[in-house]
Amino acid sequence: MKRFFTRKKIIIFAVLILLVGFRLYLPTLAKNFAEAQLNRDPLYRGQIEEVKLHLWRGAYSAIGLKIERVRGQKQYPFISAREIQVGLNWKELFHKAILAKVEIDDGAINIVAEPKNPRAPATEKSDGKPDKKIVIGANTKEKQKEEVHSWRDVLKKLIPLDISKLTVRDSSFHYRDITSSPKVNVYLDHVSIDGNNFTNSHKLSKDLFGTATLKARAMKSGDLDVLLLINPLVSPPEFKTTVKLQSLDLRDLNDFFTAYGSFDVKKGKFNLYSEVATAEDQIKGYVKPIIKDLEVADFKKDVKKGLGHAFWEQIVGAAGGILKNHHEGQQAARIPFSGKLSKPDVDGWAVASSILTNIFVKPISPDVEHSVKLADVKKNKKK
Repeated sequence: MKRFFTRKKIIIFAVLILLVGFRLYLPTLAKNFAEAQLNRDPLYRGQIEEVKLHLWRGAYSAIGLKIERVRGQKQYPFISAREIQVGLNWKELFHKAILAKVEIDDGAINIVAEPKNPRAPATEKSDGKPDKKIVIGANTKEKQKEEVHSWRDVLKKLIPLDISKLTVRDSSFHYRDITSSPKVNVYLDHVSIDGNNFTNSHKLSKDLFGTATLKARAMKSGDLDVLLLINPLVSPPEFKTTVKLQSLDLRDLNDFFTAYGSFDVKKGKFNLYSEVATAEDQIKGYVKPIIKDLEVADFKKDVKKGLGHAFWEQIVGAAGGILKNHHEGQQAARIPFSGKLSKPDVDGWAVASSILTNIFVKPISPDVEHSVKLADVKKNKKK
């Protein structure tokens, strides 16, 4: 009998040792599995420094995530994050739904314009412009659908559950053009997002909207605020968004202006206000770009870059002066659009009228109008 209990204790002890060892090895096993999934697609290369498991609350953390877009012999940054935490949303379990809460710290997403020929920095087309394409880890022209699904599949492997709550802290979004001269990097940093009810498990009503707020700094100077209301149960999408971008110093965009417009800015602030609503495959909204105190041309300085460049900047500056409301010192327009979601129509006469009104009658108000409503979009569809 004593031998039996001794043997039983040994077996129990051995099982405990195995369980503890398996628990200690489980994060490494999870890390290797996640990296294997991220690297299955030849278009991407993924790496995770560490995986932490929180079994007691049904969650895990991916530390040091890095996903690159592979193009020939080169790699371009796609997604990175200091930490991504994914856990079960326990409240949704009461509604018989298995959904995730996701928290992202110090993340980055890169949209890259890359050469079509990966072995050359840029090729020239017949019109003299670089032969390039945009990638979000994917093309926008060739094989678009296949590659878009591809990068979505990469993210799905990392977060296999539908997301009901999303929190993003201290992150950034970049548009990079590695083919231009100078190279372009237009970005948002200090990005924070608070989103709720993205995947709605409450099947009782189609009027339960998810919400998201985004706050960010644009190019070190501008303040961006975005409010999104979205119905996650409807396809095509049904949402209302409000955008405010204020006090962006245009000098921070000089690489962009030089690369794409062959001019640079000496002074100026850019503001943008917009409302957009979509419902039942219809869209309605407006965009109000407003530029304050714009100065483009500095002839003595720019003539050093070439006489043609200097004269071009004089023309751009003169056009800006003609379109300016001199009392407020602003160029502005209100650009309304409506129609089918896939191909909205822009009211050209309304745009021209708004420009003339801003110049000669009354400056366009620098704020959102709260004039676009989902109900109005649905009424237009019925008409």
